[in-house]
Amino acid sequence: MPEIAGVTSPIKVSGYFALTEAAAWFRLPGRGLLAVSGEDRVRFLNAMLTGDVRKLTAGEGCYAFSLDARGRVVADAGVYVLADKILLDTEPEGTAALRDHLEHHLIADDAEWRALEDEYCAIAVEGPQSEERLRAVCGELPAHPYGIASLPSGWVARNSATGLPGFRLWTPISSLADWIERLGAAGIPPAAPEEARCVRIENGKPRFGEEITIRFLGPEINLPGAIATGKGCYLGQEVVERVRSRSLLTRALAPVTMPEHTRIVAGAKLLVGDKRVGEVLSVACSPRNGVLRGIAIVALPSASPGTTLQCGQGSGCEVTISAPSCPEGSAAARLEGSK
Repeated sequence: MPEIAGVTSPIKVSGYFALTEAAAWFRLPGRGLLAVSGEDRVRFLNAMLTGDVRKLTAGEGCYAFSLDARGRVVADAGVYVLADKILLDTEPEGTAALRDHLEHHLIADDAEWRALEDEYCAIAVEGPQSEERLRAVCGELPAHPYGIASLPSGWVARNSATGLPGFRLWTPISSLADWIERLGAAGIPPAAPEEARCVRIENGKPRFGEEITIRFLGPEINLPGAIATGKGCYLGQEVVERVRSRSLLTRALAPVTMPEHTRIVAGAKLLVGDKRVGEVLSVACSPRNGVLRGIAIVALPSASPGTTLQCGQGSGCEVTISAPSCPEGSAAARLEGSK
């Protein structure tokens, strides 16, 4: 099997091309799944998350941040509304923080949460043909982003880890082997985690725990739809509104491209002349394009696609702010559209 040299280790490319050209499945180990129930669950979560939970009906969902009082990102979550509860689908790095955050602020509301990840596990099915192929396995699929539908045991949500069209299966752990067999029979091959990560970074879609951390304000992540406007009060809203109304946003995440043989790693500084204007947060080698792709935090005047920056890692290389491969998942697309 052919291999492409990556930043730290080679990756096999069969799953990469299946993901980008057709469809592939991959595990999402360690993700948290919280079920929030109770009469006040909508009101409580609307005050804790940046998404407008009040506007969602059963079968709908959204993507949202959980912010602290300074407006910094504590965790992110896919929010899926069911008839009797709301599911919160979180990255492994944010699960404990989100639980602590909810527990700390759950005082007078009639709401409670229960962890489900000891019962269920997550499988992603993504790629341009993912809907067609997965329908042969699951039947009817959610039509809208972050929509959710019930399976005989578990759920399927329209959610993507890579920025490509995709779905997420939450299935009982005891049924995992059966689901993998069914996906294979439907012509959906596996992709390795490093292949899925490469596609995600190519598409400029940041992930909590890698590019998205508590270092950053919610608006600096700049993901379309992550922060609802006009929804009323929520934790961190004062800072978010101040940044918006006073045009105080000074930096944002953006995809970057580097020459293939440049050994840039996360943490490399980006410069204009002697002035530091950004930092590389993640890097992956693109098997399709033969270049390094990454996601960086960049000062807004230098964040426009096509801008060339210097790398301050001693290599003297040039780094170019990329045009987004996947507008849905890219901060650069948001920046470009706001000009």
